[in-house]
Order: sequence, then C-alpha cells, then structure tokens
Amino acid sequence: MTVSIIIPYYNGWEFTHTLLYDLYKNDRDNIDEVMLVDDASDDGSISGASWWKKLLPVRVYRFDENVGFLRSANKGLEKATGDIKILISNDVRIKQPFIQQVIELLKENPKQLIGNYFHATDTGWNKFGDKVFPYLAGYLLGTTSDTWEYLEYFDERYAPCDFEDVDLSTKALMGDVKLTALNLPGITHIGGQTIKYGLDREKITRINQRKFEEKWMN
Repeated sequence: MTVSIIIPYYNGWEFTHTLLYDLYKNDRDNIDEVMLVDDASDDGSISGASWWKKLLPVRVYRFDENVGFLRSANKGLEKATGDIKILISNDVRIKQPFIQQVIELLKENPKQLIGNYFHATDTGWNKFGDKVFPYLAGYLLGTTSDTWEYLEYFDERYAPCDFEDVDLSTKALMGDVKLTALNLPGITHIGGQTIKYGLDREKITRINQRKFEEKWMN
C-alpha cells in the first residue's frame, strides 16, 4: 500500500521544515509521496518546499489566495495519490516511526480513521446537553483513500478551521468507521501555530460549535 503525507501550511515555514525533517529522519522508507499545500504563503516558503524535493518525494500545490486550513487540507487529500493518506498539521513533531503501524492497522480493517489521540470525554467544546461527541484530534488523521472519499473529506461549512475533526469523527462513527488512536508519545502537537490562538480564533470556534450543533443535534 502506498502512503501519501499531506501537510497544509501558511507561512511559518520553520514548522513545516522541522516536520519534514522529522519524517525524513524517522519514516522516509515508508513514504511514497509528500503533498505540500501552500495556502498562498508570502514569506518565501515555496523555495523551502522546492529544496525538500531533493530528499523526499515532494509535490507542491499552491493556492493563489489564502483559503484557510480546512480547504487546503481537502485539496491536498484530493490531489494526493497514495492508497493511504495521512494529514498532518505542520506544527506537529514526530520523534518515532509510526507509518508502518498505520499500514498494518488499515490492512486489518480499511474502514477506520486513525489519529494519535482520542478525546472520549468533555473537552469544553464537544458536549451538547448531556451528549458528548468523542473525536480524534485533528492534528494527525489518516485512513485509506477509499475511506476518505466515503467520509467525503472535511465538511467545508466549518471553513476556515475548527470543529472539522469533531465533525469528521462523528461522520465516521455514524458510517460504521472505527476511530483508532495510536497514542504514541513520540508524536506531539505544539498547537496554535498552524492557526494562531486568540480572540479571532475563539470567535470562529464558537461559530462552528453552533454549526455542529445545528447539524447533529436537530
């Protein structure tokens, strides 16, 4: 099974560069394609992406205007060619191999969505009334190309970001797709780098929380 890694980014090239180095150091023999999605960066990131083509099977898709994380992720997932597609936020650090484990899990059962961390309890965002919606953290998500298509990727009503992982996990559970967590200590999420935290981000999150409630609770 061939493996594509999809990494959307907007500026902050140092994070993408570090993630690529982590992948090269720990898992390069299991990677058939790296799909970099440049969301109209204006800090020279595209030149750094070109440099990495010397070391990894990198392809680059670049937007002419900024469309946000969610649409960048969907475009990368659609453009990638692997049998398995793993989406990784650029502010993730990877200190151990993990791709072979994903391959073996999906060979056993292709109808599962794999992440590194599973939120089974109330995180402050995913409880509506008495109901808690469990979800895989969106900083790393992978499954087969067929299952991504079955899930119809991320719902773009949540663009530019936030609640897409809760929504995708809910779609998976409703569609008999198992949620599987790797729980690997060598995979960590810095957080707030791909999309900065702050009042503007919180406003988006609150809006999307209402969108999620309207979709799944009515």
